[in-house]
Amino acid sequence: MGRYPDSSTTLRPTPDGTKWDSGNPYDYSDDNERKIRVSISKAEREEFEKTQAKDAGKSLRSFVSQCATAYADQTLSATFPLPPKHLRPIIVAAGGNVSWLGSDRTYRALLVKAYCRLRGEEIPYEKIWKENR
Repeated sequence: MGRYPDSSTTLRPTPDGTKWDSGNPYDYSDDNERKIRVSISKAEREEFEKTQAKDAGKSLRSFVSQCATAYADQTLSATFPLPPKHLRPIIVAAGGNVSWLGSDRTYRALLVKAYCRLRGEEIPYEKIWKENR
């Protein structure tokens, strides 16, 4: 067994060869050990992914609702409101909030629906969002 000065890493000889060890029992250098420790079934993994997708959808709808509120207050801009962290790179790449909303009819429809709900009245889509033709 060897140790480098001022280091928490230990070098250990084993029957399979030399192994590095950080001293942390949760730090696995062998992926098989990690897989055994965190094994989940396919159904559990699918459920987790479905939950993540659902949460992402909620986050997107929440952000579009914030955009509708900003639109009602006449403060909607390329940078306001600040998008959630996971959407930020996509929205910045699109050119900002307004360009991102304009890039997809679904986002525009969500904005119109949120704006109508905020105002408490039905307003035609065309009066809120003018399509470029």
